[in-house]
Amino acid sequence: MTEQKEDSLWQERLRALKNIPGVARLIWEAGPGLVVTIGALRLMIALVPLSVLAVARRIIDIVNFKVTGAAHSVAHLWPFLWAEFALAAGG
Repeated sequence: MTEQKEDSLWQERLRALKNIPGVARLIWEAGPGLVVTIGALRLMIALVPLSVLAVARRIIDIVNFKVTGAAHSVAHLWPFLWAEFALAAGG
């Protein structure tokens, strides 16, 4: 592809970005409740990997405490294992 064609392609893409506010307004007017719901669901889905990381860290901490002999009950492990399974299955 020549440099001139590539430049015109980028200019076309930049011109297309000017349509975003109008399209966003149309979508909002069509269903603001749906837009908010979809946004909230996307945020929840985006937080799943962070949640998996936090739960996995707790599991590793509990196992590490048990192996090193620190006072920690293995009974605390089961809720985290179930949470990890639920996040993996649902995410």
